[in-house]
Amino acid sequence: MNRIYKILIFLLLLVPLSISAQKIDSNKRVRPKVGLVLSGGGAKGFAQIGVIKVLEEAGIRPDFVGGTSMGSIIGGLYALGYDSESMKHLIAEINWDELLNDKISRRDLSIEEKNEDGRYIFSFPFRKSHFELPAGLRSGQNISNLLSKLTSPVYQISRFDKLPIPFYCVAADIEKGESVLLNSGYLADAMRASMSIPTLFTPIEIDNRMLVDGGLFDNYPAEIMKRQGADIIIGVDVQRTLFTKKELRSIKRVVEQMGNFLRNQATLDGRKITDYLILPDVEHYSITDFDKADSIIERGERAARLMLPALRKLVDSLNTIGPAPKKIPSAVIPNQLIVRAIKYEGLIKVPEADVQNRLDIYVGDTVSMDDLSKAIDRTYASQYFDNVTYKLEPKDDGICLIVRLLEKDYGLVRMGVHYDNDFEASLLFNGDFRNVLFNGSKLSVDIGLGRNPRFSFLYYLNNGRWPNIGTSIKTNTLDVYNYDQDGNKTASYRYSEMLVDLFVESIISNSMSVGIGSQFEMSSLRKAVSPLQLGNVEQAFFNLYAYYKVDTYDRAFFPRKGGSLWIEGKLVNGINKAVADYDAATLITLKYRNAFKVSHNVSIIPSVNIGAAIADSLPFQHRYFIGGANFGENRQIFPFMGMNLMQHSDYSALALGCDLQYEFHRNHFLVFKYSIGRTARKVETLLNLSNAYQGIGMTYGYNSPIGPIELSLMISNNTNKVLSFINLGYWF
Repeated sequence: MNRIYKILIFLLLLVPLSISAQKIDSNKRVRPKVGLVLSGGGAKGFAQIGVIKVLEEAGIRPDFVGGTSMGSIIGGLYALGYDSESMKHLIAEINWDELLNDKISRRDLSIEEKNEDGRYIFSFPFRKSHFELPAGLRSGQNISNLLSKLTSPVYQISRFDKLPIPFYCVAADIEKGESVLLNSGYLADAMRASMSIPTLFTPIEIDNRMLVDGGLFDNYPAEIMKRQGADIIIGVDVQRTLFTKKELRSIKRVVEQMGNFLRNQATLDGRKITDYLILPDVEHYSITDFDKADSIIERGERAARLMLPALRKLVDSLNTIGPAPKKIPSAVIPNQLIVRAIKYEGLIKVPEADVQNRLDIYVGDTVSMDDLSKAIDRTYASQYFDNVTYKLEPKDDGICLIVRLLEKDYGLVRMGVHYDNDFEASLLFNGDFRNVLFNGSKLSVDIGLGRNPRFSFLYYLNNGRWPNIGTSIKTNTLDVYNYDQDGNKTASYRYSEMLVDLFVESIISNSMSVGIGSQFEMSSLRKAVSPLQLGNVEQAFFNLYAYYKVDTYDRAFFPRKGGSLWIEGKLVNGINKAVADYDAATLITLKYRNAFKVSHNVSIIPSVNIGAAIADSLPFQHRYFIGGANFGENRQIFPFMGMNLMQHSDYSALALGCDLQYEFHRNHFLVFKYSIGRTARKVETLLNLSNAYQGIGMTYGYNSPIGPIELSLMISNNTNKVLSFINLGYWF
């Protein structure tokens, strides 16, 4: 019997210490597989980067990575070779507002679209005679292309188990109401599908399935990790617990609670099978707190460090059984890719030549990922598409670039609101429709309601590499005044005009174009209050013009850098002679304004406005005017501090200005303005500034979500009276 006891004791001494009693078969002596599971949670998911940092310090390199929503993005990047420091750096560089809102950078807008930048507060899709809400508020355009760029180091890999660390993510089939495992295909698409929050982002179609955020059914996919073959599961869950009765006091929280119910049981089940569960304290953060990334990452690191001793013991135990997995190489975004083929998917009405022209990448070109990103941004900025994404496939010694386009099959009905001292309150309604009558066309109609009603019709045919053709009809109504030497109104008139244009325009770049056109003009000037016995004036003209324009502003209002230039020559021919023996005139106009950024929040903005008419006689509407702080569309009205709108006029005018713009808080500005100039009968007299008008002003400005808000005080040597100016909303 004693001999039997001795044998048993000897056998027990041969049994090694257990790493995790229920996980390791000590007889096989096979190193257990470690899986890392990352939950969804929006911006709170940044905490997972802090956890990964601690895992790296502990020497843990997981054998599998899986995640949902934000966890799929963090996990996918980690699996293909981004370490914690790289991801932290990436997040710090991202403009989250631009990324999540699908904002188009102004530099990517074509110059014809820049005219409409910042004019509308609301827009509604209009399809087949009725309004229709989209499947999501955002198409995820910018996110999709960022993910394509970040995953480009592994564009050749279509099976996610072949990544440096085998990876999977989870999405939800919104049609069938079930969870979907994504472990193959185009990695960027899988990650984009997994984080496609319903109603916020449009669903993404993969293998004929309409997929949305995987967190809808499984926001912590630990059970899938178990099925993948993981013996030991390390999990990071940033979801909060269910709200209490006292906390359920807002619609937002009630809706969030409903979503929590759907996935709560799956999360609880997943936590039960997790061996090392890390719960960062991020309950006081929102899923949209993307600007608080640093502190959220720190919370994740802090939570993981509490478990660091246990994690180090795990590493020591694993290393007694088998060698640690090899360190994976760092992800490197390719700088040079040879384009061996280009394919376009989804084109129906928009000509391929137009897309090719905007893309400006051709077979045989060598491109970087930055080049591709900029090309896709340019194409999307044409606004003919709901979505423009790309996919890379290996081809010979280079790539096949697949450009995937989703054409807009609807129009937009948009609305703008504006108020200022000069034109008072007005509403602008716009209808914008693409591919009407001809492919590649744009039809836009404006209706302005207010004291000065207006109407505008534009039909524009984009011909790709060839010059574009357009026609427009505009009507405007405006109150104009005569002033005495003290700036007091002495007479008022009602001016109306209709302009019918046919023009040809060549787009040189997104910031530059030239054009020529013909114009039929009808106008009337009717007295309202006047001490003079003047009759009503009605005239008609046939005009020819040529123009050159540049727009490089970084933003439409309160620009920090960039500028605008308008040069126009116009030949005006009178059709009737209702008032004077008026035959013809040549008008030359130059308007220049440029913002020079001298520090991160200070810009100097000089401006030059000059116009001259070569004519024996000139009617009212073709004169040049100075006065007012209004930056409206009329190119013959030059702003001037300390004067009323259009206070002085003549055959020629000069207005020079310089603004010092200081952004003292985000989107809040103080602008100090100076103007000098004059009007004259002859252009050569303009440059004599010895008796010029001079004005100064100060403006507080706020670049608000509904447009610029400006409050100005100004004075000039013309009247020596302090004038005020209020502007609310977008100019139009």
